[in-house]
Amino acid sequence: SSIRVLDLYLSVKYSQVYDQTFENKIFEIFKHFFPEKTKIFSNYSVDRSSENDLLIGYGKTWLIVEIKNTGFRPPMRNPIKAFNKIKTDFDKAVQLGYEQCKRVEDIFLSGEDVDITDADSRKLLYHLKSKNIGEVRSIVVTDYKYGPIQSDLSKMLKKDEWALYPWSVCADDLETLLLLMKKLLKGIAPARFIEFLDYRERYHGHVTCFDELELCGWYLCDRGQFKKYADTDFEF
Repeated sequence: SSIRVLDLYLSVKYSQVYDQTFENKIFEIFKHFFPEKTKIFSNYSVDRSSENDLLIGYGKTWLIVEIKNTGFRPPMRNPIKAFNKIKTDFDKAVQLGYEQCKRVEDIFLSGEDVDITDADSRKLLYHLKSKNIGEVRSIVVTDYKYGPIQSDLSKMLKKDEWALYPWSVCADDLETLLLLMKKLLKGIAPARFIEFLDYRERYHGHVTCFDELELCGWYLCDRGQFKKYADTDFEF
């Protein structure tokens, strides 16, 4: 009926507006954190075909950010069905976000120059020379906390053995960390954030944590200890 069609149309439009609002929020969080000279591109492409969410260039370090607003389905009592639901939700958010980041990573690490274009108009936004590509990191931002399977991606993320893990974090935890860094580490916050990403990646496979902010707080309160234990085989 016409009413059902209208309901479907309104639902789709609401979802589109909500998704764009969420993406804009993440863009503003990063824009507020990094200095003005930082290169930030949204809704961009590096192969003139696929669309990606956010790209941040700070010096020669490039951060590839995918933003996933997939919602939350309540838990189930049946353990088999519950696992399948969790796995499906994880794949739609973190796994897909990682795969989208990885495509950009591969292009950045190919040793070739990269043309960054607008995903819609295909207009050239920036020609990036290969000599200006140093460290490349991926970040997957979600709207929901996935607990220990997000803090230790080795439990569920599918990736090549040699590939680095992304940092996967919910939007609220990301905003909290960056606001604290900007306040506590005046002038050096962006460099320390990139350092955090480096050492945080090494914890996957030997950390059990239900709250990402506990790990963020550990870095802020005892940076030396955080770095020391990142390269051990102890389970935390």
